[in-house]
Formats: sequence, C-alpha cells, structure tokens
Amino acid sequence: MGDEKVMESSNQWAKRLASAAGLATAAVALAACQQQVSASGTATVAASASAHVVQSSSSAAQSSAAASSPCSTANLLVGFGTPTAMGTGMQHRVVVTLTNRGTSTCNLDGYPGMDLVGDGGDMKMPIPRAPETYSAITLKPGQDASFTLTYALETAQEIQGELGAWGPNSVIITSPNSVSHQTLKWPFGPVVTTPSSLGKGTYLSPVGS
Repeated sequence: MGDEKVMESSNQWAKRLASAAGLATAAVALAACQQQVSASGTATVAASASAHVVQSSSSAAQSSAAASSPCSTANLLVGFGTPTAMGTGMQHRVVVTLTNRGTSTCNLDGYPGMDLVGDGGDMKMPIPRAPETYSAITLKPGQDASFTLTYALETAQEIQGELGAWGPNSVIITSPNSVSHQTLKWPFGPVVTTPSSLGKGTYLSPVGS
C-alpha cells in the first residue's frame, strides 16, 4: 500500500513537471513570436520612412530643377507700360512686364536682350545695359516680373537733320538666358541713335531692378 502511494505521488510530480515545461516552452515561443512581429513592424516602418525620404528628396530635386530653368521668351507675355517723361531733354522711361504664361515654374536672372529694328530690317540698334546689381527671380505660372527701359526721343531738330529721322518699326526682346525671342511693334517714336553715356540716352535695367 505504501509503495502504491509513493508511485502515485511520483506520477503526479512528473505530470506537474511536464506541465511546467510545456508552459515554459509556450512562453519562449510567444516571446519569440512577439520579437518577430516587433522586428517586422519596425522594418516596415523604417522602409516606409526611407521611401518617404527618397520620394520627398526626388520631389524637391524636381522642383529645384524646374525653378532653375530659364524662362523661355516664347512662354512670356511681354507688355509695355505707360511712358513717363524724366525731365531731361526728350528722355522717357517705361516699365516692360514679363508674365509667365507657361505651365511650369522658371526663373529670370539678369538682363534681357533688346534690339530696335528699322528701315525694313536693315538697321538694328542693340540697347546698352545700365550696370546694376540683380538677383534671380522665380516665376510660377501666371506670375510676372519687369525691367525698365529708358529711351531718348529725337528732337525736332534732329529729326530734320541731314541724316533724317530714324524711327524704329519693331523691337526684338530676348529674356535672360533664353535662346528664343519675340518681335513686337515699337510704339514710342524715333529715338536717338548716337552713342551716349549711361545715365542719359537709351539703355535698360536688369529684370527686377
């Protein structure tokens, strides 16, 4: 009888050990599973963040590249303002506006090119540039910038001189760093063609001055 009780007690002890071992194994497996899920989640978040950074950097690079592209003259709407007399002889000043009518952002950096053309295209007068500081201007679609044209009209005596009057028929405008140009009608009358120092005569400013 005593041996049977000892045997029964031993069996119960063995069952308890087996149960404890099973619980330990399950705990280890659960911990391993949790670590795997955590690592997977961390990896997914890290991959997502990395992809976002790459995408953001790409978008920023594209925006920067677009903004650094010169505005093509073909994509600009050129408009002359109303001239104002400067009180110096026959000198006048007019603001010339350049509006971005393209579909992308671009920039204007420096001086435009401007040539007065007359005598059926046989005579061309490049307009000199006044030395001024400037910086690049970024134009989104629909935005505008401007430069100033100063010009001297011929006096009545000059018009009646033996060389006769020279009235430009058109003006060729090229925006800064552009390879295209526009030819527009010149609306302001005959101008002085003889060389003159900057500060009087005919000259233009950089964009944005």
